[in-house]
Amino acid sequence: GEICERYLFDHKCSLEMWHMASRLDPERVDAWFYIGQHHRLAGEFADAVHFLSKAVSIAFPPRSLFQWEYLYNCLRHQELGRAVRGKVNADKGDWRTAKRSMKALKEKCPSGFDKDMQDILSRAKAETKKEKRKGKEVPQVETEEGSREQTKNSKGGDQAKNGDSTENDRSNRIASPEDVRSDDLQFLDWQSISGTLNQFAVWYSTWHRGIDQVLISASESSLVSQTDFQKHIVQVVELLQLDKVDCPSYNNAVEKYLHLFDQHYNILRKHAKSRPDRFWTEWLEVNLRLWPRCRGH
Repeated sequence: GEICERYLFDHKCSLEMWHMASRLDPERVDAWFYIGQHHRLAGEFADAVHFLSKAVSIAFPPRSLFQWEYLYNCLRHQELGRAVRGKVNADKGDWRTAKRSMKALKEKCPSGFDKDMQDILSRAKAETKKEKRKGKEVPQVETEEGSREQTKNSKGGDQAKNGDSTENDRSNRIASPEDVRSDDLQFLDWQSISGTLNQFAVWYSTWHRGIDQVLISASESSLVSQTDFQKHIVQVVELLQLDKVDCPSYNNAVEKYLHLFDQHYNILRKHAKSRPDRFWTEWLEVNLRLWPRCRGH
């Protein structure tokens, strides 16, 4: 699965291999973790929560070899928390699982995870408290006679304050949970895209000289156009200059760049061997983050 993802850049193959691994060795957490992480990076948070919930439920197996303790103790819990945070309409069960995972993370891996841990833990506590308050609320049942009396008593006042009442209704509607959730969703979508583009821009800023050298070498021995390749990289970076990226613009720029990368993958990899190992690994990683399509308008 990792070979398909990191070196072949074939995400379908990667997912198929991890699913096969989960069937062959369901007691081992690795496959469930990578399937869940794959879905989270693709923006498929409901699927990610499903598989990562399985990952955090598995006990450390009684084996002496080939066990990645850091994955069991830390990474699976962090990834589950990130998936729940991104999931639209995450239910109380999701948040309770996230809360348990963040507590496990806090206990076993305090350093390096503070930002995610504190943010997700505070969200999880707030969401579970909200569910508890909902459970304690008792709906008020109004009799027909009481309703008529209330209407009679308030009729004149309501007519006199019709403008204020309309304004209050509007305020209440804006403050409703559904409207707040909708606003959060738009912000999270943009935040996700902006974060991805920022990572790509940082990668390009860090490695631009190495990228230029690889492209020059590749263009001398193949049909790779250094100018064309750099143009498409810059077009992706320049998306950050817009106030807000619409999905067609994002998809168009990213798909042209990724198509070009995929088309010349082997020759680029060949010429990247002269660079540090981290150069090629990070190039693949930023491309993987760009891979999910933007959904919406």
